[in-house]
Amino acid sequence: MFFLAGLLITLRKWTGQEDLVIGTVVAGRTRSEIENLLGCFMNFLPLRARVREAQSGQELLANVRSVVLEGQTHQACPFEK
Repeated sequence: MFFLAGLLITLRKWTGQEDLVIGTVVAGRTRSEIENLLGCFMNFLPLRARVREAQSGQELLANVRSVVLEGQTHQACPFEK
């Protein structure tokens, strides 16, 4: 989450945009019965964050933390939806 916040700050400076979406992947092995199976269960996870100019670092980290945790709760949703 710390490095994601750093990436968001960098992208904010480069692009000048406050509303950013960063895509990442998740393993997709949330159920214990599929942990030992072979195959590709990964899913794409878009993370949308807003980085404001007047935002403190602590506020940004709290925002990124909530974005990541919220995204993780919906990781089973297909990317197409």
